[in-house]
Amino acid sequence: MKQLFLIAVLACLTMNSYGNSGKPLEWNSRTGDIIDVTEQYAYINFDLKNLRLTIDDKELLFPRCMRTYFDSHEDQRVQFEISRPKSEFSWLAIGVYPKDKKHNIILHISPETLLPLGFYISVHERRNSWIRRELKISEYCLSDIEKNITSVFPPNLKRSR
Repeated sequence: MKQLFLIAVLACLTMNSYGNSGKPLEWNSRTGDIIDVTEQYAYINFDLKNLRLTIDDKELLFPRCMRTYFDSHEDQRVQFEISRPKSEFSWLAIGVYPKDKKHNIILHISPETLLPLGFYISVHERRNSWIRRELKISEYCLSDIEKNITSVFPPNLKRSR
């Protein structure tokens, strides 16, 4: 009986650390400010009009290969999710949900480096049936992303150091 209990506890811990354990973030689409409920980062901002992501002192201006996922600002919903503070590795997910289409795009980005961790598309195939596929990030796109990452000091960032 003790062994069974131990196995159940280990299984729960394993599922929690490897499962989808993100926290939704609140995004003010007017100002671009994102409230980090996990308080891991002092400043997060996403400017949808200019497609610019800023986390603490790094900024990524989305290159053309990433801009294609945001083709029509008016006809889509954008949501954010971040890994929990004690996760094995950290990530920021940007979800793009077109209102009139049967698919969505999720961009996973490292909050520390702003480099992509993976891009995914989910396509609605049949009633209550979705297929998720990883999108290939070309070397050219990865190179463009690296070139578009700059160091900045956002005006809203309060130095706590």
